[in-house]
Amino acid sequence: MNPDLNRVQVQPDTRNHQGFFIAEEEFFLVEETPSGWARICSDAFSDGYMRCHLVNPDDLRHLR
Repeated sequence: MNPDLNRVQVQPDTRNHQGFFIAEEEFFLVEETPSGWARICSDAFSDGYMRCHLVNPDDLRHLR
């Protein structure tokens, strides 16, 4: 699968499932969970750890 098909960006003021704001940056859509959340991840951090969030899928914009 082409990883570019899964690139997304969050809308301004998007919050995760815990109510915290998510940075407006590029993420990869990993999955849509059975409970209706979208799991997005970013590995753009210098410490090498992947950052993942659960967000409302309606708050995502797919990138090309």
